[in-house]
Amino acid sequence: MKKVIGIVLLITMVLGCFTACGTTLEGDDKGADIRVYMANCPTSFDPSAIQLDADTVKLMSLIYEPLTVIKSDGSVGAGMATEWYSKYDAKDGEYRMYFELKETQWHDGRKVSADDYVYAWKRILNPATNSPYASLLFPIKNAKNVKAGIMTSDDLGLVAADDLLLEVTFEADYDATLFAQTVANIALSPLREDKVSRDKNWDVNTTAIMCSGPFRIQGFEQGTKLILERNTYYMREEDEYLDEYVLPYRITCYYSKEDGVAEERVEANRYNEGELFYLSCFNAETYAEFSSKIKSEEALSSYNYYFNTKSSASFLGDAKVRKALSIALDRNHIASLVGTGVTPATGIVPNGVFNTKKGTDFRTEGGALYSAGADAENAKKLLSEAGVSGGSFTLTYLKGNVTAEAVAQYAVSAWKDLGFNVSAKAVSAKNYEETLLKGEYDVIGLDFAGNATDAFMYLAPFATRYSGNIVSIDLESDTYTPHFTNIEDADYDKLIDEVLLVSKDKDDRAAKLHAIEAKLVELSPVTALYYNVNNRLVSSKLSELKTVYAGIQLFTEAELSGYKNISYPDREEVSE
Repeated sequence: MKKVIGIVLLITMVLGCFTACGTTLEGDDKGADIRVYMANCPTSFDPSAIQLDADTVKLMSLIYEPLTVIKSDGSVGAGMATEWYSKYDAKDGEYRMYFELKETQWHDGRKVSADDYVYAWKRILNPATNSPYASLLFPIKNAKNVKAGIMTSDDLGLVAADDLLLEVTFEADYDATLFAQTVANIALSPLREDKVSRDKNWDVNTTAIMCSGPFRIQGFEQGTKLILERNTYYMREEDEYLDEYVLPYRITCYYSKEDGVAEERVEANRYNEGELFYLSCFNAETYAEFSSKIKSEEALSSYNYYFNTKSSASFLGDAKVRKALSIALDRNHIASLVGTGVTPATGIVPNGVFNTKKGTDFRTEGGALYSAGADAENAKKLLSEAGVSGGSFTLTYLKGNVTAEAVAQYAVSAWKDLGFNVSAKAVSAKNYEETLLKGEYDVIGLDFAGNATDAFMYLAPFATRYSGNIVSIDLESDTYTPHFTNIEDADYDKLIDEVLLVSKDKDDRAAKLHAIEAKLVELSPVTALYYNVNNRLVSSKLSELKTVYAGIQLFTEAELSGYKNISYPDREEVSE
């Protein structure tokens, strides 16, 4: 006899997003074209890949759909899953969780199935895949060993019980609510095996990118514009109206290049001229211009400097040197340089992450692990203890990113005051990920879009077997590839192992995670400089936007007043 240990959660659709809207289009009217400046131009549409810009999640949330969402109040709501429950199978002594999926289609009309989630998650856990989100799946039976290459994906506790039922088997008794929060991460969205497996460049090929969310990619010009159109098959039965679940016909995202003029300035001008109706990407100038009208939420991401612990600058292998470089930086000043309302970082885990449950904050409970201001005196003391008085190294930042450049210039100055000879190096977005993966850097700046309400996501990748990086398979041993920083510390690894399956005692789990964060700050392979925020400015013509946790906006019910009469300047449209 099976003993049910989880309560079936009958969840209504989040924030009314998927409820019939009650309005339909008439005649030849397709609906509104809502023109926006939402985020910097993405370099990849793979939801589980490394993203150079934390804002990319705003776009991903329009075209992909994970099993659940975290609602604005912090509770778990329905995404692709309509209900979920846990069971204990007394016969084999295993703990399982089930997700029942709603009936909907990919934008080419094929049914979204549980197999699409199985494929996407097995792909993340494939030893040949780079994904910083792999550790999110490690509570699943054999997941860690599958990623290490000592078991195959057939051994993974993950199957499609039927077309619309996903079955997860855990390593041990695991809290269903915590896992339901975990699978809200956009990185765990479904993918189409028939498209991804056939095209190694599928993530930038608009004909290969299949969209499960309310919008699909209609056209993309790198660095110019991204056109999203209504997924005509999203939540649509044959006898239902086309616009019953998604009102806007099109969302056009612009990216502008004008000599000597920042992209943010160009798009802000378009907003002022009535050509755009939504801004959520700002620089210091445009943020100051609109600050009284901007709404903001914590973004569950941070801007960090990674230290290559095996760099040719050998002194970076010393934790005291790395920590000295970290605490010598004035994060209050850095936040001021950024000028978009970001928060000075005082630890690795950003604001907005839950401590034990919704309504609690990990950063508040953990307090400051380093000062928001510079601590040059203690930095010099640490260098003295390490026997290091200076040296040469390079700080790498993203070319064309004015904010990253300004922060890099400040850091170079601060570290030169400690006696180091530091040069700043700009690397293009095209080559940035390769620079990171190959370890061809001394110190590098990178957004880390954790997009999770669990501190584990931000801490686990620094453990050697949790990085999510490509693993060279050796069936004779437990293999792994360390984090990009090349940090390897047995004590840290042990702490992560010990907390992995602690899920039901919330206080014990939180205490362990705080101890892990303190250990990571001591090791200092990474230092967080500031916590990102999701800013938005919405035109008075645009209404009915819905917001989920961390300020992510849903456009399914968006209404643009007078859209039939809006005359846009002539621009050539892009096509698939």
